[in-house]
Amino acid sequence: MGRKKALSKEELFEATKQLLLERGVHGFHFKELSSMLSVSRSTIYEYYRNKEQLILAFMLSLMEEMNERLASIDENKPAPDKLFDLMHVFLEYDQIHQIKEIIHIVQQSRQEVLDHYQTALVEQHHHMKDKLRSWIDEAKESGNWRKDIETGIIEDLFTHAILFPQKDVIGSEVLARQLFSVIQSGMER
Repeated sequence: MGRKKALSKEELFEATKQLLLERGVHGFHFKELSSMLSVSRSTIYEYYRNKEQLILAFMLSLMEEMNERLASIDENKPAPDKLFDLMHVFLEYDQIHQIKEIIHIVQQSRQEVLDHYQTALVEQHHHMKDKLRSWIDEAKESGNWRKDIETGIIEDLFTHAILFPQKDVIGSEVLARQLFSVIQSGMER
C-alpha cells in the first residue's frame, strides 16, 4: 500500500496523463494511479471523488493551457500564419481528442459534482473551435484561401490532425509543418 502524502496538481495530472495514454479512459483506475504515484488510493480520493471528476479536471486543465497558447498567437499575423501556429498547438495537445469520449462517459454518470468540470470543459472546447473557425474565415475573406471549400471541412482537417500517429515519429513541429503545407496548398488560389 502506498504512503500518505500531499500531491501537487502537476504530479497528479502528469500521472493521470501517463495512465490515460497507456490505458485509455476505460482502463483508467485509481488503483493504478495510486501505484504510479506511490500513494494510497485514499490520498487521491482526498482530491477527487472519482475518476471521472479527476479526468475532467485534467482535460479542463489541458484545454485551458491550449486556449492560453492560442490567445498568445499574434492577432496581427496573416490568417494562414495564425492557422499554422494553431495547428502546432493542436499537435502539442493531442490528448484533447479524448474529450468527446470523456464527455460521453460523464454524461452517463448522473453526479452533480461533475457538472462544473463538464460545463467548463465544453466552454473551453467551444472557445478553441470558435477561434479556429474565425481564423479560417479570415483566411478566406483575405483571399489567401478559397471560399468554395466549407469552413467545417477545413476545421475537421485541423481537429483530426491530432489523431495522426506520425507525431510520435517525426515530432509535433515537423508534422504541423507538413500537414499545414498540405492544407495550405489545397486552400491557396
